[in-house]
Amino acid sequence: MSPIAFLVVFCATMTAIALVRFWRSAPLTRREATAGVCISFGLTVLSTLWFAIDDGWLGTTTRLVLAGVGVTFVLAGMVVVVRALEGEFTANDGQ
Repeated sequence: MSPIAFLVVFCATMTAIALVRFWRSAPLTRREATAGVCISFGLTVLSTLWFAIDDGWLGTTTRLVLAGVGVTFVLAGMVVVVRALEGEFTANDGQ
């Protein structure tokens, strides 16, 4: 098993943990859990893409789709993080 495959398994495990945390989270922590799910899933997809490129699996179109999906989920998670921080900072400005 290559080191990249271990990375894929690790990222998939982190995604599963983030999903469990999302389902069990209180409404106030839903943003953080959503960001965790999006980012960890995106990293899982991107590490799967890296594994596919390294082992010569999948065609060019499928690799481009994997890259697009991975980058989209990571960016969506980062947007959630930034919006949560922005809301946190603006809520504290009045104090």
